[in-house]
Amino acid sequence: MNRLERKNVAYLCFIVLCTVFLSSGSLSAKSKEQIDLLQPVQATVNGINVSIDPRIELLSVVQILSTYNQNFGLMTDLDFTYRQDVLDQFSTFASHPAVTLFSKMSMKGFSYDAPPTMMLYLTNAFELDENKELDEKLVLRAGSMEQLKSFASMLKQFAADTNFQKFYLEHESFYRQMIEQVSQVLEKESYITELEEYYNIHNNSYNIILAPLHRGGGFGPRLTDAEGKNDIYSILGPVDVVEGIPVFGDKQSFDYLVWHEFSHSFINPLTEVFQNQFTQSDALFAPIAVKMERLAYSNWETALNEHLIRTITARRTLYESGQEAYEKAIKDEKRQGFFYIELLSDKIASYEQNRKEYKDFNAFYPEIVKLLNELNLQELDSSFYTMPFEGPINAALQIDGETVIIIPSQENTLVQEKITEYCMAIVNLLTHKLGIQATAIIDKEALQMDLSDKNIIAYGTVEGNLWLKAYETKLPFKITKDKIVADQIYSGNNLRLISVLPHPNNEAKSLLIYTAQEAIDILNINSVNHGMTDYVVAKNEEIIAQDNYLKDEKTWKYK
Repeated sequence: MNRLERKNVAYLCFIVLCTVFLSSGSLSAKSKEQIDLLQPVQATVNGINVSIDPRIELLSVVQILSTYNQNFGLMTDLDFTYRQDVLDQFSTFASHPAVTLFSKMSMKGFSYDAPPTMMLYLTNAFELDENKELDEKLVLRAGSMEQLKSFASMLKQFAADTNFQKFYLEHESFYRQMIEQVSQVLEKESYITELEEYYNIHNNSYNIILAPLHRGGGFGPRLTDAEGKNDIYSILGPVDVVEGIPVFGDKQSFDYLVWHEFSHSFINPLTEVFQNQFTQSDALFAPIAVKMERLAYSNWETALNEHLIRTITARRTLYESGQEAYEKAIKDEKRQGFFYIELLSDKIASYEQNRKEYKDFNAFYPEIVKLLNELNLQELDSSFYTMPFEGPINAALQIDGETVIIIPSQENTLVQEKITEYCMAIVNLLTHKLGIQATAIIDKEALQMDLSDKNIIAYGTVEGNLWLKAYETKLPFKITKDKIVADQIYSGNNLRLISVLPHPNNEAKSLLIYTAQEAIDILNINSVNHGMTDYVVAKNEEIIAQDNYLKDEKTWKYK
């Protein structure tokens, strides 16, 4: 860029800043007064305060403008008008100091639950609340108290510079629609009564903050006041959009989310109290560390809390939905790496059956300490930490160890090179975006190697991928030029099939197959929506069929 260009850019930036300054009313007393008046849009339903909080919305705007989603994938990718309104209104402020500082802080530990938790320590004027003592761990994750205060100050500046208060007030009716939708689910349930009866521990307040710009799922912070009273929060992102309005879940998902997120505020403080009584806890964490770190649980204390909460929610599934649903919940949790969950479930059953002996969960917690300390003395072999692969497709990416992508070598010469490039792009995605150790090899080489300890992803037609061809008789489907034979016959052209199966030489590992009638249809096959079932049949990107296999000890069959 030459000197004249730099001068022109500087002049343009000056004009833009002046325009922003004037349109926002500058930092006049009126602007500050408007910020001071911002209040949550909320309703109280069966003891739960449901709200859209201006503090969380302000943070969300900064997060969505930053590099946060690129690095962590924690912002929604759902398409709805409000999200576009945010981008239209605020995208010109992507270089604002609040945005750039947050991008830097998030890469140094200020991520996941830390940013929204920090916002709860601010007043609705976006200033640190002097009546709330900041959590030491939160300050550490922010880098320092000075940096945390600096970020809070920049957020307030961002709100004034962008006229955030005007944007927030203009969308109140939209916020109320989301609150009404969630309230209709909560009004039929008695979650707080059930939680407090289960733990026999009481808290000051229970709050669900809806965060429409966040990814589905949530965080469960707890704030303790000077008198030791706890305010419990669950900050939730949407899971779907219906008629332009983000949806945060149905009864089933709220059953899990409320019990899971609110339980953190019962369980986490107890673990802090008893943590010094655990012996050699690292020995229990080491075998599950890779899986836990993939879920952002980087130490034993966090992993233990998740174990306990997931155990309790699984046991609630037992009482609500029966043995089969409970066993599925246990398997799902073990598949993610929570291998101590069955032992903990058996132990916690004794708490549920002996409430006269254990007046609350605090009185019972020493039994958990005893169980895990005894477990430390046992020599648990690798079989304790493995389980047969049972699908679905998404689970293939959750298994520890290296993943090998097998590239076909016998496809049509016109597309062979493009398929190879496509497979290498998948390797790059798995490695750099999902943190999965992935490599690629040609099918000819794969046939000469022992891949029994690897998870396999095979791309290509059955005829074009020599490795798939070698295992063709073990595949439950058959593909010809005019049809795919699976659970039924699917006739036509340009048909694709995505299927996951157990590794043919190791039931604990997975084989994920991306195949099609024609080699050209391998390109961009990942654009077909898949993951929650064992197989998907599609024509181009249109799903024709999807389901799970019937499974016994040795074979997977179509229903």
